[in-house]
Amino acid sequence: MGERFGQACAVRQKGLKMTLQAELRSMLIRVADVLLEAIFPTRCYVCGTFFPRPPEKALSAKGYWSKFAETFPDNLDYQKVVSPFLCPSCSKGFTLVEPPICRKCGFMMNTSSENDPLCARCRTSPPRFRMARAYGVYDQAFRKAIHEFKYREAIGLVRPFELLLFSTFLRHWNPEDIDIILPVPLHITRLRKRGFNQAYVMFRRWPRMAEILNADWPDIQVRPDMLVRTRATESQVGMTQEERQANIRNVFRVRKPS
Repeated sequence: MGERFGQACAVRQKGLKMTLQAELRSMLIRVADVLLEAIFPTRCYVCGTFFPRPPEKALSAKGYWSKFAETFPDNLDYQKVVSPFLCPSCSKGFTLVEPPICRKCGFMMNTSSENDPLCARCRTSPPRFRMARAYGVYDQAFRKAIHEFKYREAIGLVRPFELLLFSTFLRHWNPEDIDIILPVPLHITRLRKRGFNQAYVMFRRWPRMAEILNADWPDIQVRPDMLVRTRATESQVGMTQEERQANIRNVFRVRKPS
């Protein structure tokens, strides 16, 4: 009897110790969050204003992705995706790409029909690619966020952008039909200056994301080394479509054509 009582007391003490440890750990995490927010307050990547730190900000990449598993890829809440990185006001500066859209370039149109599924530009000057799609319209705060990521080294924005891009890929393409994913390469001088290729960092973790989000992912190669930019080009900001085409003509080559 005494032995059983002693064992019961030992179990209770162990349980109490574990409870106290868990509470202490939780308290230390809260204190660390307060100190971190005091030293490094959350600041909007677009407008620069400070705003209350959302819970998602403290999550690991895995934890952040898991928050969207139930609605991925068809029903992502854009404002929830960007809330750790943009203030509430800038989170609203976004327009989702919705039908009707051009069958080829993905541009939103006022009207569309099976007899006329292409926009005016694709009818008069058909692009050489089969299909292009985008998650959002390139304007408002969304455009500013892309510029911050691409030109001002706001690498933290890779989390929402890679998630939005991956959802767009899965909604419009069948992964079984894809063999290789290639990023458009930067010239070596621009890569050294910028420090990263924004095209590559947005899909380098897709295989891992597919695992966390329970998305189908066949054996697709992600190859950042297959294309080469042979010469430096001018920045395309502010250029017309014709000027952009002339700027990058004969700039890329395949490293191993076989």
